[in-house]
Order: sequence, then C-alpha cells, then structure tokens
Amino acid sequence: MNQKKLGIGVIIQNQNSNFLLHLRDGHTKNMSNQWSLIGGEVEKGEAPIKAAIREVKEETNLLAKNLTVFTNITFNDKWDAIIFCAQVNSSKQKMILHEGKKLTFFPKGEMIRFINNLSYTNPFLEVLKKYLNN
Repeated sequence: MNQKKLGIGVIIQNQNSNFLLHLRDGHTKNMSNQWSLIGGEVEKGEAPIKAAIREVKEETNLLAKNLTVFTNITFNDKWDAIIFCAQVNSSKQKMILHEGKKLTFFPKGEMIRFINNLSYTNPFLEVLKKYLNN
C-alpha cells in the first residue's frame, strides 16, 4: 500500500493586506494551468514549515515570515496538504517568478470576485475562500 504524499500550500499576504495567487504552468503534476496558492511537496526528512518557506522562496524569491498553520486538507487519494498563512514584505524584496506563468497580488475583495469567476476550482482555492470569508 502506497503512503500518501504530503504537500503544502501557503496563503501569502503582503504589507498592504493583498493576497498572492500563482498561475501555474503546464509542467506541474497537479492544477496545471490554474491559479492557486504557492505550494509544493514536503521533501523526505523536511519539516512542513521549512517546506513552506522553501517553496515561497523558490517560486517567488520572497521570504515568508510569521507562518502559522491554517488547516489540513485531503487533496486527493494520493496527497494530503497543510495550508499555512504567511506574511511577506513585497515592497522591500523583489518578487521574481521562478516557476509558473504569473504571480499577482490581489486586494481581498477583488481576490474573492476573481476566484468566484474562475471556470474551475481546486482544494487550495477553496481553502483560500474560507480564509478570506472569515
């Protein structure tokens, strides 16, 4: 029996209270060509919080701070995920797209409208909607 993999997703908020979404490219195993949270797989022997910091840095060049666990989800029959919340200071750090197609910060209200108007959904976006509606 195969053991499930553990992934992470990170709800990122900047100093202006805007939230980051990542447009993934077609080279990913999950959620190809979809908007989603920054995230990825926890590597063997890696603590989930370290994976969250690493993924944010790898995908955006930003340093995630004040990480807290928001929730745990079952992504599908092969993956579970921990969703973290984090803060970044995008005015003092240069955001660089290292993976995917695009990175965009949205104000809270615009983010909710944007997600609601997408033609698809994924578990990470569903968690983000719950977070934004709290």
